[in-house]
Amino acid sequence: MFQSFYLSQRWLLWAFPGAALILSATWYKVELDVRINEWFGDFYNLIQKALSRSNAITMDEYMGLLATFGHIAGLYVTVAVFTDFFIKHYVFRWRTAMTDLYAANWHEVRGIEGASQRVQEDTMRFARLMEGLGVSFMRSVMTLFAFLPILWTLSEKITDCPGLARSVTR
Repeated sequence: MFQSFYLSQRWLLWAFPGAALILSATWYKVELDVRINEWFGDFYNLIQKALSRSNAITMDEYMGLLATFGHIAGLYVTVAVFTDFFIKHYVFRWRTAMTDLYAANWHEVRGIEGASQRVQEDTMRFARLMEGLGVSFMRSVMTLFAFLPILWTLSEKITDCPGLARSVTR
């Protein structure tokens, strides 16, 4: 199923460059997630400063942070829409490659009742399943790696873990 797409001369220009584009767009979305997370820290620090005393912040600071969020969120939505469109198109091409493989071997299964419907439905289900699992897994791993430095830095302040037998020492 995979080699009909990834090892075929017909689909070679779609298979690997498309996968690279999906990976890089997903990584960029994860990086935007990190930037949004950092923005939340800056924004709530600014709100805390504003609530601590009167005239502690200016309207320009506040509006600047809102504009920053608008910029990041706009980029994220744009990248997410185009990435989702491209992934759907990529999976459709992959399904076409699988269907072509089955059509080439049609003489072996044409006597089975409902074989044509099974080819169409099974390739569609398999492609949807792989799309969902593959993209979710890839995004989860990338998110873990992107947030790992932040989590590591935050964990330096933890000296005791309740529920564990002994204290954490560094």
